[in-house]
Parts: sequence; structure tokens; C-alpha cells
Amino acid sequence: MASLQLSYDELPIRMKQCLLCFSLYPEDSEIGAEQLVHWWVGEGFIEGRNTSTTMELPFDYLSELISRCLVEVVQRRGYDGRAYSCRMHDLVRDLTIKIAREEGFCCFDDQGRQRPSARSRRLSFTNEADLRSMNKKSRIRAVLMMTSSPIQFNRNIAMFTIKSPRVLDFSKNKLENICIEDLLNWISSLERLASLNLSGVSALKELPFSIGKLRNLQLLVLTFQGIGRLSNLQELSGLKLVGADNKDGCRLAELQNLLQLRVLRVNISEENEIAEEELTVLTHLKQLKVLSIDSEV
Repeated sequence: MASLQLSYDELPIRMKQCLLCFSLYPEDSEIGAEQLVHWWVGEGFIEGRNTSTTMELPFDYLSELISRCLVEVVQRRGYDGRAYSCRMHDLVRDLTIKIAREEGFCCFDDQGRQRPSARSRRLSFTNEADLRSMNKKSRIRAVLMMTSSPIQFNRNIAMFTIKSPRVLDFSKNKLENICIEDLLNWISSLERLASLNLSGVSALKELPFSIGKLRNLQLLVLTFQGIGRLSNLQELSGLKLVGADNKDGCRLAELQNLLQLRVLRVNISEENEIAEEELTVLTHLKQLKVLSIDSEV
């Protein structure tokens, strides 16, 4: 444990914060690299460089943690060799929990189990009990849903009293037992929100006009309409593009106002033809560095 502590002590301050994020994941869990780096960017753990895009630097951070044997690679991406998913050894995880508790990064009991309290700054929900035990006075910065099991929601839950989170990730849960209107009204009020993942929420079909109030939103992962109102968006992933006759996805033309967009990952199905005139939208995205197009069969 002493050698692990030394490895941690030698990390730059912001990389230490990135490492402590692993403490919130369940033991032996396989962690998606993109979920991690979105969290890091959303919370402001990444110091920008003029030579790097929004997402290049956090992947460099992850690679550094891997090279120091603090994080293990589970899968790598085939086209560039970057980590696609990773996990943390039990001993390293025990250390991160200990340090996270001591430094107030997040709250754990003596057995290393997460315990929401008024001091909590980051929460990962693994079951409904976590949600019920959440303190209404918490000043949460990051909320991650770690379970796919159905969870009961209503407008009186403590989560809806959180006013200043920077990161929300609901990619693992469909949120089937929640009033979508209540959810969107709450999200639209979160002025500091920088990273939002709603890709798991099955009942969402489009974003309301009120979502345009999220001026600090940089990273968004979803599959539905209404994206064009988020003019400061820098990364957009999982977007389902459809043709003019389809109402269940997003038209390419909706992206024309996203002039800050640097990373765009879209899905196109064979039955949805994109009009040729819509393709000119991409020429207006001068900041775009990464474009990924997947075909759905």
C-alpha cells in the first residue's frame, strides 16, 4: 500500500482528482472510458492545452494513469488503440476510497460503502436505497446512475433539489418510473451543468426549448431532437440522424448553429436518407475535429 500511496502522491493535482473518481464505481466493474472522460471534463478536472481538443487531453490523462499501473485496460479501441474500457485493481480502489473519504471528495463509511450526506459532492447510485438516503442539503457536483434496475422517482425526491451539478449521467438506466416533464424541468434549471448523458432514458423523444438555458453545457450524449438550441456544445455523441420524413430522431440541419462543436458521433440507419443539401451543414462547423458516422443495419 505504501508504494501505491507514493504513486498517488507523485501525480499532478488534477490527475489525482481524476483517479479519485474511480472510487465511486462498484468493485471489479468495467468502466467505460468515455463516461470517465466526460465526467472529468464536466467537473473541470482537465487543464486545457491549445494543441488539444476537448477530449484529447482527458484520454491522455487516462493513458498516464494506465502507464503508472493505477488503472487496468479491459478493452482498447481498434482504430487508435485508446482505452475503450478499464477497471481498477482492488488494492488501488481501496486506496482511492480512503483518500476520497479523507479529502472530502465523496462520502464513504468505514466499510468503504458510499453514504450520501450533507458533505457529499459526488454520488453514484447503485440501487434505490442510495436515492432515498440522499441528503436534500447536499451540494452535489456529479450524479451518475450505475444501475439498470428500475428505480422509483417522483418530483419530491432529494435529487431534484440539487441546484448546481456539473455532471449528470443517466446512460445506464431507462428511468421508466419517472415523470419526464419533471426531469426535463429540473435539468433545464441547472445553470452550471457541463456534461449531460441521457442516452439511456427511453421515454425521451425531444428536448424542450428551455434546455437552451444551459449555457455551460459542453458535452451531450442522447438520441433525440432539439439539439440545435445548445449553441455552446462542444461534443455530441450517440446522435441518431434521420431523413425528412422521420420524426423519431434528429435532422442534420439541426446542427447548423452548433458552431463550437469539436466532436460529432452520429448513427444513420439505411432506411433514412439524408438530403444532399443538408450535408452542407458540416462545412459550417469550423471547429469540428472528430467526425464519426456509424450505419445501423
